[in-house]
Amino acid sequence: MSRLDLALLLLISIPVFGAEPEYPLLSADTSSPRSTLNSFMENCETAYNLLTTKGRDKADVRTRTEINEAIRNIKRCMDLSGVAEFRRDNSAKESAVALKEVLDRIELPKGKNIPDLKAMTNEDGSLIERWTIPNTEITFQLVKEGSLDDSYEFSSDTVGVPGNSSSA
Repeated sequence: MSRLDLALLLLISIPVFGAEPEYPLLSADTSSPRSTLNSFMENCETAYNLLTTKGRDKADVRTRTEINEAIRNIKRCMDLSGVAEFRRDNSAKESAVALKEVLDRIELPKGKNIPDLKAMTNEDGSLIERWTIPNTEITFQLVKEGSLDDSYEFSSDTVGVPGNSSSA
């Protein structure tokens, strides 16, 4: 899959993403760095495949809904809290394309070497706040407040937007 194609498809498909998702309570699994990475990668592939095979103009309602859900889940994997609401969609799309491009070019650890929730839990039950992919600056940050409490997102530093990231 060409990342340039993904970038163009995401950026030109703004009208497709205006509709509300059919299942707004379904969300990306961000319970650990492993699940966040898997959710991000799978939803990027889903969005790309749907946009390239169905297109945005000829897509039926169900396909548009699937595209919307994939994009919503991609955004859910990233800390965009430091981005003004009116810029969030465009920033998310630009950041997702850039991040996917990098992830496709580096050697990722094998799945079992990316921590799951058990590996991110201290003996006292508290959660480890950060995990960084080895030999990179790609960091997953624990969300400690709001409705996304106790979930892991790509940090604002990783996605290249200003935010409230803190060092652990």
